[in-house]
Amino acid sequence: MFFTAFLLALLVHASPGPASVAEDVTWASLPDAFAKAAATEHHVLIYVHAAWCGPCRQMEAAVFPEVAPLLARFAHAELDYADHESRLTLGDHTRSPFAWAQHFGAAGTPTFVLLEPDGTPISRVQGAQTTGAFALLLAYVATDAYQHTDFASYAEQTQATPPGG
Repeated sequence: MFFTAFLLALLVHASPGPASVAEDVTWASLPDAFAKAAATEHHVLIYVHAAWCGPCRQMEAAVFPEVAPLLARFAHAELDYADHESRLTLGDHTRSPFAWAQHFGAAGTPTFVLLEPDGTPISRVQGAQTTGAFALLLAYVATDAYQHTDFASYAEQTQATPPGG
């Protein structure tokens, strides 16, 4: 756990942009997030949530502010799992936020889907995450470690390797 905190601190200081990162995370629509990803080459992070989801509110209040510097390295999209009426168009496909969430493999809330800028899937996790676990997942993708190793090996290595060792 110590190394996870060290990794988070290292990434915070190495993140591009202003020295102080806003604690509020702004979630865009799915089409806007993919447009940002195309323009910036950032990975896409899709947050599937619902107004009635208690664990979602917990993560929004406690976890997202703590990992804001890592979140700044992604194009963010949110999908309301309870919204069956609205329509979002991405490419040639138009679906409700709920249908898009299912398309990306969400079977409940919260779900986090991480994608390449072109939409290629990288990872998906379902359920509330601790700050350390979520930071580790974001770092795994933000540092492109997923291109070289599986998440379990990455997590084991970062948890077991002391700083400087």
